[in-house]
Amino acid sequence: MNNIHSLYLSSENNQSTANRSRLQNNLKSAAINLRQAKEELVKAQETLKAAELKASDAFAVSRYLESENNRKAPFEHQLKYVKEECEKLKSEKVALERTKCSLAMSITEKNAIISQKDISIQALEAQIRKQKSEIAQHQSAINSKESIHQHALNRQACLYRNSLNIQDDLYQEILKDKEDKIALLQSFGNDYMNTLTGCNECITQNWKEYKNMRSHTPMVHSRSDTNLQALGNLHFKQDNKEVIQVLESANRQFLSDIRVYKNMANDSRMLAAKEVIKLEELNKKYERLQRELLDTKRREEEERARVQRRDNSIRTKERELMLLKEKNTTLNNQRINDQQDIVTLRREIQKLTKKPAIAKFFGYLGFSGRGQ
Repeated sequence: MNNIHSLYLSSENNQSTANRSRLQNNLKSAAINLRQAKEELVKAQETLKAAELKASDAFAVSRYLESENNRKAPFEHQLKYVKEECEKLKSEKVALERTKCSLAMSITEKNAIISQKDISIQALEAQIRKQKSEIAQHQSAINSKESIHQHALNRQACLYRNSLNIQDDLYQEILKDKEDKIALLQSFGNDYMNTLTGCNECITQNWKEYKNMRSHTPMVHSRSDTNLQALGNLHFKQDNKEVIQVLESANRQFLSDIRVYKNMANDSRMLAAKEVIKLEELNKKYERLQRELLDTKRREEEERARVQRRDNSIRTKERELMLLKEKNTTLNNQRINDQQDIVTLRREIQKLTKKPAIAKFFGYLGFSGRGQ
């Protein structure tokens, strides 16, 4: 029975350790995901800064081209086309500023969400540490109580069997072996008192506490666009063909820059969508951790209820043992009274056998007439 009980306790301990290790792994993965999200947010901020620098360079180039248009009248058509492209770039800049504002707002919201997640994770870790200490204390108390109760139950069962044997002997041999019966009753009382004292076995368990890992944000180095810097250093000559070639190359460069800016805007949108998906996954993981925490609390409540039921059963056994002890004392008193009655009957029979008529009657019956 002790082996079965130890196997049951070992299985429960293995299950509790597996649950705790799973919770710790989930917390570690959540911390890693949060750190990656922070790194990706920093990268998005760096890309936005680079786009802003390129947009400012393009705006400066457009101003330079407007001044050249006022100074060079014959090239109004080309400058008009450049103005249109500049307007497009301005609209793209406005769109980029809007996306920048939206991304900044989303970044602030994400930072707030991440801070809330950090606070909630710290609270969960504190709660888990508290639960670990409570589980260790509760487990040590359960082990000590179970060992004491198991010893008490085994001893009480032995005493119960011994008491039944003693009662059978008392019913069968009520007039024999007075001193042996008194010794048996004394041993019964001593064994019962030794059982009540029990044994104290304390099992302590030390649990290690894990700390959070510090996140390190990598540095993202931005590069300046050499083509835009080259456009800012243009020197027009008096030859119209060379000026037209320079303007056409500038227009081609503006178109390529517009495509680059559009691609950067699309990339930033994709990054924002990925960040939203990651935040949703983190929310799901957080909810799953909360559900697991509630499950652990429910299992602890069930364990407490089971221990309470076991304590109640042990108390009922103790009450039954007290009733048996009281019944044994009443039987002892009844035996003493019966012995006293037998002694008085013997004395009365001896008195009666001294009379001659009664002695003669007992002689016919085969008795010697001397107290038999």
